[in-house]
Amino acid sequence: MEQGLDSYKLKPHYARMIVDAIVDGYRDYIEIRKKYRSLMAISSGFAWTKSNFIEHKVVERCQSLGFRYKKARAGLTWDYLQFIHEQDRMMFVIKDAAYFLPAGSAQSRLPNPIMQASSQRTYLNDLARLNQHILFPDEAREPEFVFDEELTQGAFDFGLGQDFGAVPEDVYMAVNEFHILTYALDSRHQMSEIIHYMPSPSDHRTYEIEDLSSLIQGAELSEEERKVFAADEDEYMRVIAEHDALMDAKYRSDRE
Repeated sequence: MEQGLDSYKLKPHYARMIVDAIVDGYRDYIEIRKKYRSLMAISSGFAWTKSNFIEHKVVERCQSLGFRYKKARAGLTWDYLQFIHEQDRMMFVIKDAAYFLPAGSAQSRLPNPIMQASSQRTYLNDLARLNQHILFPDEAREPEFVFDEELTQGAFDFGLGQDFGAVPEDVYMAVNEFHILTYALDSRHQMSEIIHYMPSPSDHRTYEIEDLSSLIQGAELSEEERKVFAADEDEYMRVIAEHDALMDAKYRSDRE
């Protein structure tokens, strides 16, 4: 009997903790941007630290609920945190939604859904294997996102074909569910969307489990806060877009 994906929703107090930590971590990031924009002649490099502030805030909040964290690497230079609850046998990671591609772009990213030997493995593909026992629906729900081979590594990391062993044996023994929480900003640079996904190792796509955006509180920014970092954040998104185009060109070149 197929187990519905609704059964993989986060416990309500886990979901509340994660959403609050993402919002508060983002606010910490904004405060640092405000401080150093006034102190330094150039501070745009702080645009790349947003995920660090968010993940650090999750660390501060999650340990009281029985989670531990493990630092891992998603490329030559891009570190991130894995949050593990051994009693519940689950792991989650936090991702900026800008690092995922719409499902309709799948064919411009992966040579095929089976990941042939010539395809490059990424840490998300490795971690998705933790969900190999889960029966994902074939037709009940459309997959929402496809793993982007390079964009998931970080916008300035262009290392290709690396195998970083994202899932050591001890994690495989402790965990049998892998979850992804994505966050997104609106046009006013406010935290507006937090969605819970689980990736399927068979088709390399992520399936939406629950939209947690209704739990977002205190995300409104003042005009002063938006002006402090908006220009640099736009530059950050421009670099991501350029990286996206670069990966498209590389894919087309490899296929010729």
